Amino acid sequence: MLRIRNLSKSFGGVRAVDNVSFDVPLGAIVALIGPNGAGKTSTFNLISGLLPPDSGSVTLFDKPLTGKSPDEICRAGVARTFQISQLFETLSIRENIQTAALFGRSTRDDVQAAARRSDELVEAFDLGSHANALPKDLTFAQRRNVEIARALVMDPQILLLDEVLAGLTASEIEEAIAIVERVKSPTVGILLVEHQMRAVMRLADSVVVMMNGGVLMQGSPEEVRKHPKVLSAYLGEEIDASGSHIATRSEEALSLNSTADGGGRSVSAAAEPVLSIRNLSAGYGPLTALHGIDIDVGDNELVALIGSNGMGKSTTLKAISGLLVPLAGKVHFEGRDVTHLPAHSIVRLGLGQVPEGRQLFQYMSVEDNLMLGAAFVAQAWGARRERLDEIFALFPRLAERRSQRAGSLSGGEQQMVAIGRALMARPRLLMLDEPTIGLAPIVVAETFEAISRIKAAGVSVLLVEQNVGWALRVADRVYVMESGKIVLAEKAENLWANREFLQSFGLG
Repeated sequence: MLRIRNLSKSFGGVRAVDNVSFDVPLGAIVALIGPNGAGKTSTFNLISGLLPPDSGSVTLFDKPLTGKSPDEICRAGVARTFQISQLFETLSIRENIQTAALFGRSTRDDVQAAARRSDELVEAFDLGSHANALPKDLTFAQRRNVEIARALVMDPQILLLDEVLAGLTASEIEEAIAIVERVKSPTVGILLVEHQMRAVMRLADSVVVMMNGGVLMQGSPEEVRKHPKVLSAYLGEEIDASGSHIATRSEEALSLNSTADGGGRSVSAAAEPVLSIRNLSAGYGPLTALHGIDIDVGDNELVALIGSNGMGKSTTLKAISGLLVPLAGKVHFEGRDVTHLPAHSIVRLGLGQVPEGRQLFQYMSVEDNLMLGAAFVAQAWGARRERLDEIFALFPRLAERRSQRAGSLSGGEQQMVAIGRALMARPRLLMLDEPTIGLAPIVVAETFEAISRIKAAGVSVLLVEQNVGWALRVADRVYVMESGKIVLAEKAENLWANREFLQSFGLG
């Protein structure tokens, strides 16, 4: 059994983990939930040795783990995954898993034995056809599977799973839940950080709810589901026994397509679009990921680009912003051909991008990360202090943490910094790539409210988002991608009435 007792950790004046105690028995799944910034990932980092605690203890079968290095803790029997994928990008999938096999509970100096065990997990996770591929060639869901396989190859007694369902589509979530159910065994205890309440209701034997660094409550999934403080502080909604959504107060506060001037505006045939993409193709080496797509984003319009993982959505944003050179086609921004301009030149013209995974400078402060957003745009740099105040008004929590190291923030807070950094350059068009990955339900609502306020301020938005329900709520128009092609372009309000479309994305 893993025992956490009175665990505490502070970053400057912020108490990230405050006197936390709970147990993870073998054979059980314990879910650790709570709002972004509650201290869940910091608790994971304290358990796995990535951070030293200020006080408290972590023991595994009465063997102290407190103060030990991450590799010592791995060998003791604790393995973990990460919220943002941490694969070795220059190693193949087989090599990623085989490397981890040498650092597990049973020290494997025998490379051949490690290779055999790795190959077993490659097949068990249906990765055989990708065994020699690099992580960049995998879909989001496949990368998650590699992370879980890499943790399991270390033969852990305690498995820490950090947001393994984040960023997955409805069908992929079902597959991932089935994988966790398959991993569960009498000899392994699982500590699961997860925001998908459907998964928590289905998987967890017990739930620990964190709030402001401390434990708000512990109990069964059913007790947590009905607890008024949990509903108020974390979910912001009511859910049924399966974890399905019933009603959300925060959704009622955010009207469809709400803007400062009273309603959303869609691009008209006569209007010149802010962004115009025609016959765009792009890819990686011999792989063509985009096949002649057309997209328009109008003045003060919010356009959502949705589809399953691996369909080409992120590739589209990279090709627009100059991070990837197109193979064919044209990209026009405010009437200017920017197809072959370098990324920094496109930013200076007024096109900003928030990348998937945030990609902050982890050891720099919140304020310094934000300032970098304006550093390469002369006009924005001249007004940087005023713009910084605007970002802090949009995200008040960042003002409280302006001197804190970005890497010590919660996932939700890091996402705020990433959005704020892009806004510091005063963009005409903001592209957002999966801005709600790993966010608590109530924080998802707050993030979309912020996106609506950004649009209300006159910024056009191109949004890539797996949370299709919320994307439809805030978008004016929607493009659907399949296998690198646009297969549907429609007004968001019309898709709400399309039952077949909603069901294809797991919506009722």
